[in-house]
Amino acid sequence: MGKKSKKKKSKNKISPPSTYPSRLDIGDIVTLKDLKAAHYNGKSGKVVSLPSQDDTEGRYGVLLNKKNKPIAIKPQNISTNRCTSSYSTGTDELRKQYERHCTLTEADEGEVMNAHQLALTRTMMSMFMTEEIEKKMFGRKIEKMPNFYEEMRIIGFPYKVGTQYALDYLRLSYEQNQGLPHMFEVAFTSPKYNPSPKDIMKRLGTNDHGMLSWYFGPKDNSTKIFTSHLTGPYAEFLRHSFSNQSYRKEALCVGTSHVAVGFVDLGILFAADLISPPSQLHQGPLKFIGIEKSPYSVAKTLVVWGLIEKAALSQTDMIRSVRRVVQVWFSSTWDEDTVESVKDILTSLTSTSLSHTRHPEVANLLNYWRESPQVSVQDARDEISKATGKHFSDIGTMSRREDRIAIAQYELTKDFGLQGIPAYGNLFMFSCPDSTPPLGNDENIFSAFDFKDIMNVLITKGNGTIIDAATDYAFLNVQKMISWTRSGKIELELHCADIQDSIGYVASQTPWTISWSNVLDYFDHASFHTLARECSINGDTIHFGYSMNWSRNVFGTNIIDFTGENFTALRKGILEGSNQNAANTYTLFGWDRYLRLPPPQNPINTTSSYFLEYVHFKDWCDYFFDIGRVSGPCNVGNVEHIVASPLSSTGSSTVYFTWTYDQEIKFNNVLT
Repeated sequence: MGKKSKKKKSKNKISPPSTYPSRLDIGDIVTLKDLKAAHYNGKSGKVVSLPSQDDTEGRYGVLLNKKNKPIAIKPQNISTNRCTSSYSTGTDELRKQYERHCTLTEADEGEVMNAHQLALTRTMMSMFMTEEIEKKMFGRKIEKMPNFYEEMRIIGFPYKVGTQYALDYLRLSYEQNQGLPHMFEVAFTSPKYNPSPKDIMKRLGTNDHGMLSWYFGPKDNSTKIFTSHLTGPYAEFLRHSFSNQSYRKEALCVGTSHVAVGFVDLGILFAADLISPPSQLHQGPLKFIGIEKSPYSVAKTLVVWGLIEKAALSQTDMIRSVRRVVQVWFSSTWDEDTVESVKDILTSLTSTSLSHTRHPEVANLLNYWRESPQVSVQDARDEISKATGKHFSDIGTMSRREDRIAIAQYELTKDFGLQGIPAYGNLFMFSCPDSTPPLGNDENIFSAFDFKDIMNVLITKGNGTIIDAATDYAFLNVQKMISWTRSGKIELELHCADIQDSIGYVASQTPWTISWSNVLDYFDHASFHTLARECSINGDTIHFGYSMNWSRNVFGTNIIDFTGENFTALRKGILEGSNQNAANTYTLFGWDRYLRLPPPQNPINTTSSYFLEYVHFKDWCDYFFDIGRVSGPCNVGNVEHIVASPLSSTGSSTVYFTWTYDQEIKFNNVLT
């Protein structure tokens, strides 16, 4: 990649995104601050009346959550920001919203077989399913699934995990894994195959009439992309402890500014390389500016960064410092040592002279955590069991016994980076004030970490489990971040704000790079390009981001798009091609010794990520960037479909890209 170097333009100083309201309307969500009645500070509510003409102090009527009568509040005692909207509803109601959302796409209990029914079906099939019949039906002999249910019963279950819960979970996981993908392949190769309404809902992500009309309408090359692109806010009825998409290695430059929009956590720094400044004009550290709507993500990231800074100041016992960061960031439980360090960081963050400048919801969370009692390991186990789906398990994906046991233990606990028996649950996962969105289901480090990198560690090391390799990978990257901080190479600045309210400030920083996460999935594409251009209006900026939802808008990226008898042969070919591509990928990367083939997953997922999406992703990227070129230059440096991660809980449909609106920036091997 080539990039020009030019002197940054001198601009009037623009303040960071503010939380002080310039004007309020009825219905706005606000937070109270700096009141003498301190018990109201940090409380959220809704504006229900505007100042009267004879009120010289301009008081607004604010109805606080769970109160029956509004109170009159002066404007200087009010903070507002769009990112507070997700905090206007109680946690229980947000959880119910999430559950209602899931019922649109997930099968009801009565629609799927339980463990006993699956076992009975397996026993009956084994009575007549000879090797010859298997090869005729599937084109291969089905290798018997190792009974990890019995493997775990023999060695016992992790600390404080309920025996009956573990037995039920593992038995269902085993019965589901051993039947995948074979039973689904039988359905897909039937001439009468048609998807269920819930399959279609899950595939499209909506029941919008316009999108349904497109999906069921006639298709040719001009109509395979749904160009209306439905937009809406990110689902605010859940929260993420860490990213649900793998961190990609990017090159960040010291002496410049990087703006991370929708950062969720510090994963960009976790995976990044730091490169030398392009010229003598660029001096000092990398200025990392995070813009994130979620108060939870900002507050937790402040704690993680505080631990990194504390470790950078220490000259001894680096591994203990790294372990604390990894536990707080990724684990459901902590060591005793981690608890003490977190207390110190929270005390520091809530007592600093700058604490009053923080977004009120961020400050409220930090204060809440500082005053909260520690979470017991038992409570952590109970909460993890509630946030673990019944129909997602990767234990059967692993070929080696030691990996199956390690994955089973991780799925039952979500412990990560611990040294021995845990002392407490993760405060930030399990102790939040009411109205904080509930924890998302099936959070998984293998969704956040690059699977190729983990496997490279495992293969290079030559021993240990895949969880050991993931731990080593996390430790190495956190240690790298601590080393950068120790040598003064990173300066961090985080803002809880909506990017639309931050355009002027971002542009004033003349960012060398801007990362967008998958923010573009929630914007009209033309509006997104306009926004991104405005943020880099001073030039000299390279953008990178990704889309997780693009395949919803492209016909042919999912096997269920091809229904009925006329497509029977095509569906069979897709299944065979997908299985072959998965085998080729595993062999190429040396994964075939560690992972079961074909992948024990629903073929809807594997046929998309290993076959169909590769056919279409460049066409979609061309469409996306053609929209960007309508209003000016848009040079594309790279587009790529990620290599499917067999252990990710959020799928492998993601497309990454790198681009710029600055026509003076030239990329090597430019893709247009």
